Amino acid sequence: MSPIPPTISVPPSSLPSDTYRKRRPTESQDEFRLAAKSQLETVTTTLEKYLDSVADRSSDPLYLALKACVEVLKQTHQHYLQPSEDPIETEKRNRSIVIENLPESSRSLASERVDDDYSHIKKILDAADIEVRPETVFRMGERRAGKVRPLKVILPRVSSQRALLRQTKKINDRPEYSSVRIRPSLTEKERKEQFDLRAKKRELNAKGEGVYVIYAGELMKKDQVGAYKASHPMRAKSRPTTPSIPSLSSSAFPAFTTGNC
Repeated sequence: MSPIPPTISVPPSSLPSDTYRKRRPTESQDEFRLAAKSQLETVTTTLEKYLDSVADRSSDPLYLALKACVEVLKQTHQHYLQPSEDPIETEKRNRSIVIENLPESSRSLASERVDDDYSHIKKILDAADIEVRPETVFRMGERRAGKVRPLKVILPRVSSQRALLRQTKKINDRPEYSSVRIRPSLTEKERKEQFDLRAKKRELNAKGEGVYVIYAGELMKKDQVGAYKASHPMRAKSRPTTPSIPSLSSSAFPAFTTGNC
């Protein structure tokens, strides 16, 4: 027979009160996450100690059910209880693009250089046949001789950003834009993931075991892209998605009855 499961209580005072709703949304959310994270860690640790005390781990249905529960708690902590970003900034980034390798204007006046950048964006939008006017266009970072800064473009709608990303091949077909790279605006974490992915691609290609490419945010052999397109016809290429976690459905746990305990 299994040991009696531990009793776990969550003090009401440890969670944020309704007064947090009067403060900035992200501040309230982060404080709630911090409190929830502490309680989740306590629950997970207590359950793990209990599981360590179970002698029969191969057939005990309560052990198997609680073990599955611990895994769900860990993944919930990983994917949903991290500090949140300002929702306004998230929304703005989701409708933004970054253009790399687009030559900078050499004109002396700042206003003239800005006009040249806007002129490029108008041509790019014409090439993609997208009828929008950008909200903001600016170079990222400090201006330095011999360095081409990325150009960030904030569009009025998320749909416009996605449409533009789908037309990158058409834009690259124009001789003056053949070397530019258009990508979505990414968080620091996403930029690191993309950097690591490109490094892995170079490593695999150097081994000569096939030609690897990055398509729709995933690393695959070039001859696998066609099959991927066929199996993911509606997959958006604009941004990596957050991994899903198992749901707390009956299928996630082994079936057992009171008589089995």
